[in-house]
Amino acid sequence: MTIKQMLRTLAAAAVVALVALPASADDPSGTVKIEGMAVALGVSYSWGDGVLTMNDGTEHKFKVKGISVIDVGMTSMNFEGEIYGLDKLDKFPGTYSTAQAGVALVEGVGTVAMENENSVVMRLSSTQSGVRLTLAPGGLEVNWQ
Repeated sequence: MTIKQMLRTLAAAAVVALVALPASADDPSGTVKIEGMAVALGVSYSWGDGVLTMNDGTEHKFKVKGISVIDVGMTSMNFEGEIYGLDKLDKFPGTYSTAQAGVALVEGVGTVAMENENSVVMRLSSTQSGVRLTLAPGGLEVNWQ
């Protein structure tokens, strides 16, 4: 399999993953921006800070940390996207499970969909710098700052 074919396969998997995670509502509850770092060799550790902006314009800062398996490399990551199913702020913190596919070779773009135990869904696009290959689901812990 060539690198081009592998990238196409991973992109297709990302689309399937995004469709597979249901949103509690069709309209987004707000937007999310996350900046962070990840270091990996087999199993990775990632951390960062984020801002949740609700549709009414209020902003709420949060921290993230998590693991993902079958990663290699060190990357800085920037995620932006929308959040769904957030009718109460206390449902936002929690452990988000990911359905993720993305490859970053120096500069790259990936797609991430995450859902927590309160059925809050984040659908994010990421820009990563460094070298990182993500092949398996992981988890992300979100808490208020």
